Amino acid sequence: MRAIFALASIGPEPGLVKPVVPVLMKALGDSDSTVRAAAMNALAALRPTPPEAVPAIVHLAGDSNELPSEAAMNWLVARTNALAIPLLDKKLLSKDSYVVSKAADRIGVFGSAAITSAPRLRQLLNDPLLPVRQAASNSLVAITGQSHSQSASEEKADITLDFPGIPLEAFLSVYENIAGKKVAMPAAPKGYKTVRLRTSRPLTKTEALALFDETLKDQAGLVIVHGEDGSLSAVAQP
Repeated sequence: MRAIFALASIGPEPGLVKPVVPVLMKALGDSDSTVRAAAMNALAALRPTPPEAVPAIVHLAGDSNELPSEAAMNWLVARTNALAIPLLDKKLLSKDSYVVSKAADRIGVFGSAAITSAPRLRQLLNDPLLPVRQAASNSLVAITGQSHSQSASEEKADITLDFPGIPLEAFLSVYENIAGKKVAMPAAPKGYKTVRLRTSRPLTKTEALALFDETLKDQAGLVIVHGEDGSLSAVAQP
């Protein structure tokens, strides 16, 4: 495995690693997701990428583990729309809001070439979560040239968030830092909970807190109750 990681640092010198390309191809199917990602990064470092590797990279973009899947999608988005757009369209249908918002962000880089994705992006403008709505709006602007966003707030927007997977307790801690007050949780959810979210543009404090409320309700089944005394409590969704 160390050899595969070392190959990724060679850079665009296909002649140097051509003899081991078959080994890298085989490693794309390794049972260890870290090895799959390392092999993908090693192949991505080559210029040009061996043509025989492209079908395997397309397959890897649908990997069940995010590490190799992200490496493959990064390669596809940077190099081709014919292969990347259909894969991103599938991710727009995911039930994972983190996956959807990331796909919506990426598809905008193809501009008008991704016009067939516009109907789904318009549907996402009504998604319950703010990052999905923002990513869909941003990409629709890039694809259609028309603005779909709400009027800008005068409040300073400087909060960015990217949590591929954060424990609920840590997530609440970030919420408390932004809100400037503690969040009481009378009854913690059963089982281990992780939360995923990302923002496609900087948020204002108001937007960030609204996003946290939406995310807690959607992913942890918790509703933030605002007391008359200014207190915050996370209670189970009715």
